[in-house]
Amino acid sequence: MPHAGKLDCLIIGQGLAGSALAMQMLARGWRILVINRSDAASPSQIAAGLFNPVTGKMFAKTWMVDELFPFLHQYYREVEQLTGVHFYYPMPIYVPFAEVREQNEWMGRSTDGPVKNYVKKVFTTPQYSGVLNDPLGGYLLDHCGYVDTKQYTSAVRAWLEKQGSYLTASVEHGDLRVGSQGVRFGRYEADVAVFCEGVGVFGNPWFDWVPVKPLKGEMLVVRGKFLQDVIVNRGVYMVPGTSDTWYVGATYEREFESPAPTNEGRKLLEEKLRALTPVPYKVVDHRAGIRPSTPDRRPLIGAHPEHSNLLIFNGMGTKGISLAPYFSAEIVAWLQKEKHLPEAVDISRYKSLYWNSR
Repeated sequence: MPHAGKLDCLIIGQGLAGSALAMQMLARGWRILVINRSDAASPSQIAAGLFNPVTGKMFAKTWMVDELFPFLHQYYREVEQLTGVHFYYPMPIYVPFAEVREQNEWMGRSTDGPVKNYVKKVFTTPQYSGVLNDPLGGYLLDHCGYVDTKQYTSAVRAWLEKQGSYLTASVEHGDLRVGSQGVRFGRYEADVAVFCEGVGVFGNPWFDWVPVKPLKGEMLVVRGKFLQDVIVNRGVYMVPGTSDTWYVGATYEREFESPAPTNEGRKLLEEKLRALTPVPYKVVDHRAGIRPSTPDRRPLIGAHPEHSNLLIFNGMGTKGISLAPYFSAEIVAWLQKEKHLPEAVDISRYKSLYWNSR
């Protein structure tokens, strides 16, 4: 049963943001309650959970990678040890070269420049003939991998239940009472409430003004004889699962009519997959999810402009695996008045949207 009595925090939502925040708060001795809907369709339930230090069309270092990645490696290892569940898979990423010019550029980047510490090796000849189309070779990135997000969030949920810190419930915001001394939901009262709802924020009357932009992603689960010790990323990513299954994704759609998987999405992913590998495969599942992104691609963290005990932790887009652990620790340190929130993620940068909407 969940805790009785006054709590330190209510966490609403248990995707990547809510899970990380809950684990950080419990590690600090906070009394918390995570409230999550039974039908919550979090993108963490369909995502491949990839973390990659070198991203984007220009193959630049991921934002804050030197701080985020050491933290995420430690965090996921510790949660694995605590829960006894394996979901964290550090693994190199292999990126085949598309043209000779790119090959030449990476020969220089591997020995100098900002990404050199994340480049394990550069190859100028095919490395996976018969499995991948990589006639020009490719480069191997280090400090990468993936988190089985479904296993991870399930393990966290089981741990929270064991601690008496989890409640399956739908939070109708009219049932949330906000006062000067705290927040109450039913018989539960806490000093603060943190909304970790992802795109569910659109129905939140306190934070419906934040500029969360829905970003749809589709992914295929395929069965075939590929590579089991490396992630491949060129056009699409190929992340090894279990029993000869691979996760292939993802599409990025800012305009869409339905959150469901589409024939167009599957066709696009299969075209890119066939360009990447000659290996026959069978599609065994097709999934879709909606990620919460922001205009500046930075998380949204902070307190409501008029209700200091209502907070938000949202907007991590496609990089929730690396952003959630680090910034959940930043939130706890901020709430304990140990430090300020980093300006880049502080919701204050968008508070004019709130006042303009009144």
